[in-house]
Amino acid sequence: MRNPQRAQVPKLMWIAAWVAVVLVFALQWFAYDAALGVDTRFLHYLWWSSYIWGVLTPLVLNAAVSYPIKPTNWKLTVPLHIGLSLVLVGVAIFVEAMLGKLDLHPDLSVSAVLRHYFSRHSQVSFFTYWILLGTVHFYRMREEGHGRELRFSQLEAQLSAAQLAVLRAQIHPHFLFNTLQAASTLIHDDPDGAEDILLRLSELLRVSMNESHVQEVTLQRELEVVDLYIGIQQRRFGDRLQFQLCVDPALRNCMVPAFILQPLIENAVQHGVGKHKGND
Repeated sequence: MRNPQRAQVPKLMWIAAWVAVVLVFALQWFAYDAALGVDTRFLHYLWWSSYIWGVLTPLVLNAAVSYPIKPTNWKLTVPLHIGLSLVLVGVAIFVEAMLGKLDLHPDLSVSAVLRHYFSRHSQVSFFTYWILLGTVHFYRMREEGHGRELRFSQLEAQLSAAQLAVLRAQIHPHFLFNTLQAASTLIHDDPDGAEDILLRLSELLRVSMNESHVQEVTLQRELEVVDLYIGIQQRRFGDRLQFQLCVDPALRNCMVPAFILQPLIENAVQHGVGKHKGND
């Protein structure tokens, strides 16, 4: 039943919870006795509240962290916390009553003192236990929600990285074969054209390998890669392939995923010019 991965509750939260409970109970006791005409300094109540809750509050918070109430275990943990709340509150009020008898009510019997303190403080003490429990659980659920969001973001980033890796690896074997074939057919008739194809292909392969770890590049750099690819295809298809680039100069420094445009243009060439008669 004990949770092996205990929530990491900041020390500041423990201190704030303890201070809040001490003040609430000191004020409650002070106001109650003042209404009955008991003239006692507030520091007296603050001291007793600090003493009792200095022990009880850490125990409650520890129980809340150690035995969290979840949809999968509430049938076990809710009864457990009911029992713990009764025990801790009973012990705390008993200790308070005994100390109160020694200091404030030496003339009363033990049973009278217990009845007096339990009738005054048991309801509020029990309620406070569950307030503390709810506070810890609210914090835990919030942290778990943040953890889920973080894991989701990490998965999205990993998926994007995997997709980019696939795109970078997609220099299609058919494209590579056609490019080399086009270069070989131009060696005798157009040596400069064949050399240009091979140089562009070499640069495209170099960029693909050297920048495989880069997630984002500027749009200007992405257009340079596109220009390498388009130059090869224009050598292959000649006048059949017309390409016009229209980009707002203000956008050229924007960051975009690396190799995001080349597969789109490759697909357009394959299903456009490449499907027509006379293709290489």
